[in-house]
Amino acid sequence: FVLPIATTLFGESAVTPMVAIISMDGLLVFSGSLILMDVLASKGATASQTMRKILQNPPLIGISLGLVVGLLGMKLPPGFNLFADFLGDTASPVLLFALGIILSQKAAVTRPMLPFSIAGMKLVIHPVLALIVFGGVLQLAPELRNPGVMVAAAPCGVMAFMLAMNYGVRVDSISRAILYSSIGSLVTVTIAAGL
Repeated sequence: FVLPIATTLFGESAVTPMVAIISMDGLLVFSGSLILMDVLASKGATASQTMRKILQNPPLIGISLGLVVGLLGMKLPPGFNLFADFLGDTASPVLLFALGIILSQKAAVTRPMLPFSIAGMKLVIHPVLALIVFGGVLQLAPELRNPGVMVAAAPCGVMAFMLAMNYGVRVDSISRAILYSSIGSLVTVTIAAGL
């Protein structure tokens, strides 16, 4: 969502810090969240059963394989790369389609303000904290700071929706938070781009 905008506004130099942020988020936060959710979902299970569940988690397997391939500098066959590109390109549209199905259903929202709170934290508090850390604490140059703030100003990702479905959590609030933050990010990403 934000990468094409940043590339258009700032050129290819903006892509590197953004990809670094997204990669580290996927590697540390996403992986850590998956492990924690597997541990919490395995209440009453033995340590070996919990470890087996963690080791069989498809996103963790993918992240681990990608990390190994990247660190070892391995070259994969072009056919595999093409398949992986096609598969990766379909993930977000499929999740957005599923999100649309959930949003189209008439369901009683148990906590109507929760999606607004989540979207507000993502679109206001997250970018402000990013600006404070990147600009104030780390004192990064604008060409590094601004793309980072743009990533923070982006909407809630559909990965949260996928995780909620995968772990059997109600998706009504998270689906609405994604919708509201996607609409609100038109303003926040524009503001972040103008810094």
